[in-house]
Amino acid sequence: MKDLVPQPTLMPMPILSSLWKMTRDPVLRRWRLDRLRGRWPVPQPLESELQPFLDSLPTVATAARSTLTDLPRRLPNQPASLKLQGLTLSLQATQPAAPFTMDLPFGALQSLHGFDWLPRQPEIGPEWVSELWRAWVDRYGQRNDDDPIWQPALVVQRSVNILDYAVRVGLPGPRVKTLEVLKAHRQAIVAHLSYRTGSVAIAQGHAIYRLGVELGEEAVAQHGLAVLTTEARHLAGRSGVLAAGSTAVHLGLTRCYADAWLAAWRHQRPEAARLAALLRPMLAVLPALTLPGGFPTLGDVPFDWPPNLLEGLLPGGDSASGWTGLLSDGERLALQALKDGQSLADLELLRADGWLRLNSGAWSGLWHASPLGWTSPLGPDHQDLGGFELHFDGVPIFVDPGSPPLTEDQRLISLYRSAKVHNSLTLDSEDPFPPLYPFYNHAFRQAIAGEAPVLRAEYDGVGLCFESYRRLGGPGEVRRRWRFEQDVMTIEDCILGTGRFSVNRRLVTPCQVIVHDDETILRAGTVCFSIKGGGKPTVETICRWNAQGDEEPLSVLCFGGRANLPWRGCLTVSPGSRGGS
Repeated sequence: MKDLVPQPTLMPMPILSSLWKMTRDPVLRRWRLDRLRGRWPVPQPLESELQPFLDSLPTVATAARSTLTDLPRRLPNQPASLKLQGLTLSLQATQPAAPFTMDLPFGALQSLHGFDWLPRQPEIGPEWVSELWRAWVDRYGQRNDDDPIWQPALVVQRSVNILDYAVRVGLPGPRVKTLEVLKAHRQAIVAHLSYRTGSVAIAQGHAIYRLGVELGEEAVAQHGLAVLTTEARHLAGRSGVLAAGSTAVHLGLTRCYADAWLAAWRHQRPEAARLAALLRPMLAVLPALTLPGGFPTLGDVPFDWPPNLLEGLLPGGDSASGWTGLLSDGERLALQALKDGQSLADLELLRADGWLRLNSGAWSGLWHASPLGWTSPLGPDHQDLGGFELHFDGVPIFVDPGSPPLTEDQRLISLYRSAKVHNSLTLDSEDPFPPLYPFYNHAFRQAIAGEAPVLRAEYDGVGLCFESYRRLGGPGEVRRRWRFEQDVMTIEDCILGTGRFSVNRRLVTPCQVIVHDDETILRAGTVCFSIKGGGKPTVETICRWNAQGDEEPLSVLCFGGRANLPWRGCLTVSPGSRGGS
């Protein structure tokens, strides 16, 4: 079977791998050399508050007291369709196990084994769910941590999706075997709990909690609750936004807490009040992250729970569709009451946490700048310092492309993490900040990239200042301003320093692009925009993937050229020019 995790054809030895990274990353090379000279003591990792709980969990044995009702077995007698990511399979009643013998694309394979088609396709007949689950258990039900099908991310998805279906419709059988397999899922998650990586740990803690509650294992439920409580304290900013550098990841993790709270509410558990207190600020920040033309996807997009399946959590979203549409009437009303009783987020606290929301006339925008500036190579945030999404009168004009679905093409993943496909400014094709490794201490980071970036609201727009390009040996502070005057937006850029560098300013748009010598026209339906001041841009086509894995085209406009520092530039975006000609 095709591996679910792309593997290199040759695994280099650790020393060669380290040397290869150093040749590609001059900042990492400087760190290694300075360490050899005795500089930059490595910060000691903090001990996990959960470690004592982790150590004691395997010794705790509790009898299962699951109250889940069984799903009666009925053999399918009609064909059906199975909707996977980017692919729809035809199911035949005579071969219910056929999907597990097919050579499927990577994303579809993940979708099949993660059972994320259950919430995507609630209309699928229970007879098909029963037979597909039985087929999976027969082939893969024995835990094997070396098998990609048992990798932690898939185990988390599969556990929660099967439990949700069991609560809503019934537990697919055979009962004894299914409960054994779900316990093995719990053991696999605990064995690989990523308690140092924030957003991953929350998803795992959510699955552990749900397994403990639904299987009647109190010690397991308490362990999952401990993970959710501790990681919320570590990851949530003062505004309530989760410090993941991704709008879609924040939304997905908010669902984790909402789902855990609903499980506690449904079972009348005492921790329901504690989970509600964690959930409220996460819900309160969603209106500020949502633009009139839709929910922007800055940073990584989790394709197991993409934003379009979570619209019921968003302001004005249809609570009868997606995940909230799978809830009972009582659960939906309880969740809505929790949302309605929460005050709006403090926008100044949100800005301090790295997100700035601004409405100016017909323009509505969301900007992102990590409070540290640095982004993790493995995190859900991207190299989009000062990246933004802007809508005009409810129409997306400049957007963030999000991220590609899971794919074997690691170069594509790297591209979408870089500043090359974001609304950003770059020098010499370098990202605004170098990659962040956990062993870099504060003094080293400051020596390389200077002070943390400053993102602020101004009287007529938005301002951003950062000095991380000083690592290139000539540039100083970079200042960007987005000024709004009636319906006209002006992007003013100033780069201090000395030397000659390639300066590139990029705009990403879903609009039709028409390039003239003196201006660039964007056409969005009947509305047109003129961009002047940056010369003639190059235009490249990329795409954004929706929840089904389908591609939606985007254009990247790059206004660039060589320039002597200090340098100033200006781009003016005006609606209505040329009537769209």
